[in-house]
Amino acid sequence: GLVLGLGATWEYKIGSGIVTVAKVPWIPSLGINYHLAADGISLTLVLLTGIAAVVGILFSWNIEHRAKEFFAFYLALIGGVYGVFLSFDAFLLFVFYEIAIIPKYFIIAIWGSTRKEYGAMKLALYSFVGSAMVLVGLIAAYVVAGAKTMSLIELAKYPFPHGFQMWANLPKSLKMTDPRYQDILAKDIPEVVDDDGTRVRVICGEFWGKTGPVEGVAADPRYLDVWVPPGVRKTFPVESSRHAFAYIFEGSGTFRDASVPRGVLTERVGEGESGPAVLEPAGNRSLVLFDSGDEITVQAGAAGLRLLLVSGRPLEEPVAWRGPIVMNTDEELRRAYAELRDGTFIRHR
Repeated sequence: GLVLGLGATWEYKIGSGIVTVAKVPWIPSLGINYHLAADGISLTLVLLTGIAAVVGILFSWNIEHRAKEFFAFYLALIGGVYGVFLSFDAFLLFVFYEIAIIPKYFIIAIWGSTRKEYGAMKLALYSFVGSAMVLVGLIAAYVVAGAKTMSLIELAKYPFPHGFQMWANLPKSLKMTDPRYQDILAKDIPEVVDDDGTRVRVICGEFWGKTGPVEGVAADPRYLDVWVPPGVRKTFPVESSRHAFAYIFEGSGTFRDASVPRGVLTERVGEGESGPAVLEPAGNRSLVLFDSGDEITVQAGAAGLRLLLVSGRPLEEPVAWRGPIVMNTDEELRRAYAELRDGTFIRHR
């Protein structure tokens, strides 16, 4: 395995993408294939697995008790790990993962040290519980994507629904008030479509004559889910008294920071990528902060651009923040965590 890993890594050319090793139909009716392939990441993991396998053999060389069975289980374990890293079918990956769990149990139960049976059983139970959760996730992804394929490549292309969690800070006068919850259904979120195809879903606040269903937030935020079609240049009004940011989660584009559209100032990292920060288009999972102004202009790229455009009234208060708790001073923060430990942090007034 180590020799093959070294050879494959040596022959692999950076930028080659995914190289298929074997692909044959396995369960065609469910879109499941025996698909083994490799890219730069998986080849690196295969090489590291080969090194770890050789080191494991050297450390186990003096085993005399049922040595044949030990190395049979050991090779099955290594084979399962190789399969996990080379599988490009979700169901095949799950099968190889399960294959790797079984020999681990026997290796620990037979050749382990103190309380080996207990350790083996505990590992097996934890692993199988985790496997059950993984299987549920795979089935859910398979069903949501149309129940047509288990290919990791095809599943990665499917536009699964996005999920976000936004926390809004409260002013000092409203901190420690009773929790309040709002359940909002997707059908209750108004959507506005402009003549150029731009779509805006108004989640919170007012925009283009529509009001979002989320209300009663102290910072008076405007929370918009915006889709700008490919190549379209769009300007959105933002009151100069508000602070605003955009989070791009689909497509790419540029934002105007002066007289012409500009990208995000990005520092290059990695081999051959060092150098000064450069302006690049804002792409998937980019966060863009804006200075004061009365409008934001975006130029969508070739694939269009989808973003959250959020603005709010600044509280103009000091912030003391650690974990999930935001207060105004360090002393308030320490007191809040002490109450959290005592079970008195969230209380009815």
